[in-house]
Amino acid sequence: MMPTPVILLKEGTDSSQGIPQLVSNISACQVIAEAVRTTLGPRGMDKLIVDGRVSEAGEALRGRRFTPSDHHPSFPHSHPIGC
Repeated sequence: MMPTPVILLKEGTDSSQGIPQLVSNISACQVIAEAVRTTLGPRGMDKLIVDGRVSEAGEALRGRRFTPSDHHPSFPHSHPIGC
């Protein structure tokens, strides 16, 4: 018999279950799908998120790996999606 796994959550973590949580998870997936939809396909555009704002990067930046040191110091929260 296998032991029951122990799951530790930070204090205050929401551990909701049931239909409302399922609906919330589906909504979150739909938001993510909409955000990355234009990154797919042969004419897909890469996304660059800087401080919560999304910019599309064209062919010149496609395939380039971004690191925090690649960006101007005034943009410390830059994260590539689809690069």
